[in-house]
Amino acid sequence: MTAIDFQSTLDPKFNPTPTNVTFMRGDLAILSCSVENLGTKYVIWRRTADPNPLSIGNTVFVADDRYHVNYIDYRVQWDLYIKNVSRKDAGLYECQVSSRERNIRRVVFLTVIEPPATSPKPTSKPKILITGSEFVEIGNKIYLMCNATTDDFPNDDLDWFKDGHEIIQNKNDQHITITKFVSLIDKLIYSVLTVNNVKMEDAGKYVCRTSDLHITSTLVNVLSEPDKHGELIDPTHPPGGKHPPLGFTYACDPFSDTTCNVYTAIGPLRPGDLF
Repeated sequence: MTAIDFQSTLDPKFNPTPTNVTFMRGDLAILSCSVENLGTKYVIWRRTADPNPLSIGNTVFVADDRYHVNYIDYRVQWDLYIKNVSRKDAGLYECQVSSRERNIRRVVFLTVIEPPATSPKPTSKPKILITGSEFVEIGNKIYLMCNATTDDFPNDDLDWFKDGHEIIQNKNDQHITITKFVSLIDKLIYSVLTVNNVKMEDAGKYVCRTSDLHITSTLVNVLSEPDKHGELIDPTHPPGGKHPPLGFTYACDPFSDTTCNVYTAIGPLRPGDLF
């Protein structure tokens, strides 16, 4: 073997790697370049249309953190990574070996395509339900449970309202307590509302609302003390069977079979407010 032949066996040479690659916009694009017999020389990546290098060895020389060079030792391979690749990144790239004697390079053509169009995933509407007390005697306890389930992630929170006003738990007042529980496995959130030592004014419409503003409601009636016959009086069903119009309630005298006053949501019915 002549000296020239021996030298030629030690010259850098490229191993087979893809020279035409395609990636979708937003993907991580990988351009591979494997060189044997590199010796003390370096692998240089650059765009063919730009004389300035993107990288020399493992060092990147552009102010763009999307570029990175990954060296795979056992393959003697320098891969150029382009994160979040875009259409403007498409084109010709050169993997070049630094050499004064000869110009050693390999061209890789990068194609960037648009991802396939997809229909937006429909937003799942939570299933929300209230269960619990509908008729409660004075002095007893109202117990309402609200649970909301979804197809993906449980709601962040549940709020309670009564007659249009948000119920805020006061830690110093045990008249109303609210407890909540979230299950990521069951994709469920539930809240338990407890009203202790119920009073007549605790009757009304209770609403449960999810954090994405889906609601459900229930009507709770408070029964007063037994009348003189020993029967409980339902304030929404006065003696004689006559019902108040929508938005009104009756408050009955427990010591009378016939005396019932009509109340609106904001106070007693005034003279002239007939129905």
